[in-house]
Amino acid sequence: MKTEWLGWALSAGCLAVAGHAFGQPATPETVLGGKLFYTGGDVQVKMMPASAEFTSELGLYKAAEASQRKQLIATSRETDRVVTVTAAQMKSYGIAKGDELIFGIFVPNTSHTYFMGDGTRNPDHIAHCNVTIEPGKGASVGFEDAFGGGDRDYNDNTFYFSGGIRVAPPAPPAQANTPPDCSKARPSATELWPPNHKLVPVTIEGITDTEPFKVQIVSVFQDEPVGAGNKVDAEIVDGSSVRLRAERLGKGDSRVYNITFRATDTQGATCPDTTVSVSVPHHRGAETPPNGPVTYDSTKPSEAPKSKGKGKK
Repeated sequence: MKTEWLGWALSAGCLAVAGHAFGQPATPETVLGGKLFYTGGDVQVKMMPASAEFTSELGLYKAAEASQRKQLIATSRETDRVVTVTAAQMKSYGIAKGDELIFGIFVPNTSHTYFMGDGTRNPDHIAHCNVTIEPGKGASVGFEDAFGGGDRDYNDNTFYFSGGIRVAPPAPPAQANTPPDCSKARPSATELWPPNHKLVPVTIEGITDTEPFKVQIVSVFQDEPVGAGNKVDAEIVDGSSVRLRAERLGKGDSRVYNITFRATDTQGATCPDTTVSVSVPHHRGAETPPNGPVTYDSTKPSEAPKSKGKGKK
């Protein structure tokens, strides 16, 4: 992707805005999938320390589409760099007062882009940022840079906004009733044993709501390659349950399945996409952290090995 630098204004004076210095909020309010809106004037962005192995690029986007980046601001490695987006630049990008400021990170290692806001904008349908609000001052925004949500500590790419912004949480459902509570959701089986290669039924439990609701499994990913040939390692049944293969690599350290789902009640209220994990341990009592990124689609077979056949003379 071609990046065009447009001469961001950088100065020591950017370290303080409207009479206050950048800092951590004393009583923060954190919103998963929060959004920023433009109130006019300049916007300051300070890059904070990042913990991720990958380098990611913070950008300002015209829309929540990977091809719509208007400006690269900085990378996750440029700690303490302060960038000012001027009102004139905002105008040149077609951004007016009241418009949402769509910021996102591009991860060159994986070619994925993740945006602020709810999970519907992202390739894995998961919200990838936490917004911690400092009332009347600014907001700290932390991103996860791994497909599937990673470890969800939201510190892979962290930056602080102040100036002409207003922080808003994700828009609530249009309906008045409360959406299903998925905060205590869990799989019916957290561990599959023995690893006998059979498909084991797994459902989602622990969801509560005052209305009847339906669970829809959105995706299933794993941290080991899917078996060769036509075999898949997960089958989604009627969208509400899944059958997972009790299998792991003999030379691996265990397998982890990430099941992402949403729950919608009869009034149309939906809880945010939520992910639960099921493991297939290498042996009884083994710990089961992912052995790398959980990026293999369990519902799609890997490419079948090619037969050698007889060569032509």
